Order: sequence, then structure tokens, then C-alpha cells
Amino acid sequence: MPIKVKLPEHTGESPPRRVGTDESASRCPSEGEYSVRSPEQSAVRPTPAAARKAPYLSKRGDGSYYFTRRFPQQYLDRGVFKQPSYRKSLGTKDRLVAERKARQLAARFDRVLECLEMRDERHGGPKHAKRSTGELNDDDVKVIAQRFETLLLHSDDIDRQERMEAQQLRDYVADVETQRNQLREANAHGNFEASADDVRGFLAAEQMTCEEGTDTWRALLKAMTHAQLKALRGILTRLDGDELVPTPELHPQVRREGDVDDLDAAFAFWLAHAKPRPKTVTEARSVFRRLKSFTGKTRISSLSRQDMVDFRADESLRLVGGRRIRPQTVNKLVGLVHAIFKLVVKDLLHGRGIESPLKDMSKERVKPSDVTEKQDLSQEQLTALFTGMVHARGARPVGGAGEAGFWLPVLGYTNGARMSELAQLSVHEVLVRDCVVCLWLTTRDNDEQAALHDLTAKQRDELYETSLKTGQSRRVIPVHPRVLELGFMDYVEHMRKLGSFALFPDIRPDQKGNISGNFSKWFNGYLGKVGIKRRGVDWISFRHTLKTAMRGARVEQEIRNYVQGHTSKHTSEDYGRFEPTTLLAALSTLSFPALARVPKWTPAHMRSHA
Repeated sequence: MPIKVKLPEHTGESPPRRVGTDESASRCPSEGEYSVRSPEQSAVRPTPAAARKAPYLSKRGDGSYYFTRRFPQQYLDRGVFKQPSYRKSLGTKDRLVAERKARQLAARFDRVLECLEMRDERHGGPKHAKRSTGELNDDDVKVIAQRFETLLLHSDDIDRQERMEAQQLRDYVADVETQRNQLREANAHGNFEASADDVRGFLAAEQMTCEEGTDTWRALLKAMTHAQLKALRGILTRLDGDELVPTPELHPQVRREGDVDDLDAAFAFWLAHAKPRPKTVTEARSVFRRLKSFTGKTRISSLSRQDMVDFRADESLRLVGGRRIRPQTVNKLVGLVHAIFKLVVKDLLHGRGIESPLKDMSKERVKPSDVTEKQDLSQEQLTALFTGMVHARGARPVGGAGEAGFWLPVLGYTNGARMSELAQLSVHEVLVRDCVVCLWLTTRDNDEQAALHDLTAKQRDELYETSLKTGQSRRVIPVHPRVLELGFMDYVEHMRKLGSFALFPDIRPDQKGNISGNFSKWFNGYLGKVGIKRRGVDWISFRHTLKTAMRGARVEQEIRNYVQGHTSKHTSEDYGRFEPTTLLAALSTLSFPALARVPKWTPAHMRSHA
């Protein structure tokens, strides 16, 4: 008689779902799941009073906002969705709250579409669009077979612990030998259908399905036959007492909690434990999607070194904006995959004998000509910038995010801070220490902000998590006296009177969650309008220019590094901080002649728009 596999008791769990970042990302929608109707996306337009674009946002006559977005035509043609658009009330008449909720819904909508696209790519086209998430794919065959072998050996452990009597032991040995002989004969003739009943029963216990007659089914029958033979051979070896055959570690059920060998589950594990920035999450999700599409594989253990070498070569040929991506970008993207694999393998998979296919893999060679050299800004370039329409004529282009277009270049020029560090400032982070006006550049999450500041309900709706490039980037730096002469504190107090939490409330994150993403695009275009845009000239040029000026003024290196948030070479240098008066004395040795013709800011500037 066949050996019965003793499986863990069924808990009544729902069918398995592929793990993702959240509920909407972890499953593909079934046909007709979304059955709502709304206007076309093209009909959604921002009002002139908003002075900024708000995708997918529409406003009803009563002043309430709605999110509307059209489903792709390809899925409408196939009947995946019954109505042409998805429409949802945002439950608010406040535009800032509506924009925040609309961005969240747009991100979830994109993940649903990405899930559908990945399913189509993986299974060769739309005809497979209705496949269950519990259906086995080629990469799962090896794991299912390994689980079967392990559970057979585990069953033997339990049987022999029961201390069978002599006749029971003889019957047990006879059963093992009979079944092994039958399987050996079937294997010799390639008749793997002999294991079909065992496979069907095991798949049912695992809450998985596999369409019979397919290549995957035939591969599964063969793998399960070999797994059974291997387990039976181990059991007989144990009974003969020749050597100890240990029971291997049990792999988690396919696509269940703990199955981080699955690429989607590995991504979710990294997302939960590494807590990356939104921009990094977007890049990682895209590169994982391309990796699965290129290799056709869904498990880390099934990826070979050659797979990754070929994938890296394919990435280096990819075009973005009509141009081939740079080797540095290829290294960054492949390095991101390596970081995810390394985290998962180190924490969970190493004990199962799984190694990262990217382990010790060399990087793409970067030639000197591939590296863009960042340029300092000359006095002529700086003068052209600060005599442009924003600073000299009071223009406020929509892309410049209101007063951010005026103040951010001034602050970047005088303190060398990164664009994102300034863009995310709140009014509470302009403070006075030791009689010196300073900017507090730090990181905070929403709970920390709410606990630190007495915020109104509207201000709480404006909250978003902030971040810095490195731990050493947390710092308090003085505002240069020339900036104060331009009316910086008048602007700060004006924003406080308006009840704004953000220092630059018109700055909105881009679709990747990058707080300075949209402003950066405008600023690079503005450099072209004032005639100073060159290769290597961008916001980072402010940092290079200030570093050069501080060297010329003989400002000591530790102060230079602290002001710009650079990492120190020695851990001891990271202890303590500089007094604001010390930093102000160092920065006061610098002059900024390009600001000489910039008029003092007044609230009247806020009424001027270009």
C-alpha cells in the first residue's frame, strides 16, 4: 500500500495570494471586480485658481472632489472591466487633502494594472488572463517536489517513533520496497502517470492547481516521481542502518508567508524590512518586473548567474528618452536587485542552500567618458540666474511652485544644501539658536511631526515623510546674513500667519514620491531660459560652487563637510556638532555678489504670476 504523507492540519486559509506591498498589489483583479463608471481621464483639468496640475482629480458642482481614471482599452476589449472608468469620491472639499488621496489611489491603480501586465507577460498573452494565483508555474515545480520529499521523510520519522512491533515493521519495509520497485519500473519506462494520484492529492493539500496535460504538469509528474524515489531510498537506508539520512528543512508552501524564494515575496520582504524611499521602491518594482519578463522565472533559486549576466547586458541596451542608459545606471539597478537578494538570502534562504545569483558578480565597466563632470557656476552664470525673470521681475511660473522658485536657488547658493533638503522644510524647522537664524535639516515621519508640533487638522493632512541622503546629513546650519537682508524671515512669518505647515506649500511630490522631482524638472528648464544650462550644470553646481568658495576662504574641512552634510572619513568626526555662532562666523567670510541686484522679498510678490 502507498505511504501516506502526514501533512499539517488544514487551517481553512483562503487560496494563496502572491505577496505584494499591500492588498491591492498582492492580487490581480478578477473579471468585473471594478464595475464603476466615470468621465474620461482627458476631461479632468485643474482649475486656474489652483495654478498647478492635479491628475485624475475632478470637482463636482457642490465643491467635492472625485478621483476618475480610465481603464486601458486592451482590458476593456477583453471584458476584464465592465465599465470604462474607475470613479471614487474623495470625501473632501479641501484641494490639498484631495490631491494627497488622489496620489494614493493613482499609485494603487498603477499597481493593479502592473499586476495584470505581469500576468499577461508571464503566461504568453491575454488568453491566460484568468488564471488563478494558486496555479503552479514552471518555477514552482522544484519547490513542490522538495516539499513532497521532505514530508515523506518526516512521515517516516513519525512512523518509526511509534516503535512498531516486529510484524508491523516487516509490513512497513515491504510496503516501502514494493512502492519503490513500482516507481523504479515506471521511471525506467518514462511512465510518470503512475504518480498522478499522489500529485493530485498533494496539490489539493497545498491549495495549488495545475492544468493536466500541460508541459508544467508533465514536469511536475517527473519531479514528484524522482522526489518519491529519493525519499524511499532514504527511508530504506535508514532502515538498513548504513547511514543517517536527515530530514531536510521544509520549504514554505508556494506563495505563502515565508516563501521568500518567490520574487514577489522577496520584494515584499525587502519593502517591509528595508523601508526604502518611494523613489527607490518605484525603481526596484520596475527592475523586478523587467527581470521576470526577461528571464521568464519567478524564483531566486531558479535564476542562474548566466541569467543575471544576460539581464544586465539587456539593461545596458535599454533606451530611455531615446538614449541608451549609462553604465552607472545599470550598476545602480542591478545593485538594487542584489541588495534585495542579499537581504532575503542572508536572513531566510541561506539555510536552504539557496545563494544569490548575483553574489560576487562584477559591475558594468564605467569609462571616464561615461561620467558627467559637475561644473561650478561662474559669477557670470550666477548673475544671469539671479537677474532672470523670477528674481529680478517677480515672475512666479507654475512649475517653480510659487515662492520656492525665488527662495530655493538663493538658499542653495548660500548654504549648498541639497534640493530635497530645502524642498521638504517646514516652518518649524526655521529656528533661532544662540541668536542665530538656522535651518534644521532632519528626517521625520508623520507621527514624529504630529507629536513635535501643535498641528491643526489641515496641517496634519499636509504631512508626508521626509528623508535625507545619509545620517550625517542631519544638521543645523545658519542662514547667511545676505539671505536675511532679502527678507527671508518676513517670508517665514508670512507663511506662519497663513497657517501653513510646509515652508514651501506649493511644492508637490512627483509620481515617484520624490518631493523635489517636479521642482527639479522646472529648475533645469529655467537654467536653459536664462542661458546657462550646460552639460554638468544643475542644482549640484551650487554645492560645488560653495565648496570652492569655502576652500578659497580657508574654511576648515570639518566645517565644510558639516555645512554640506558630507560623510566624514573618521567615526570620531561624527561626534558632536558645531555651534551656530562658529558656523556663522565661517560662512560670513563668504560674499555672494550675484545677489546684489535681487530685490527684497515682500508679500506683494505672491500676487505676481507668469
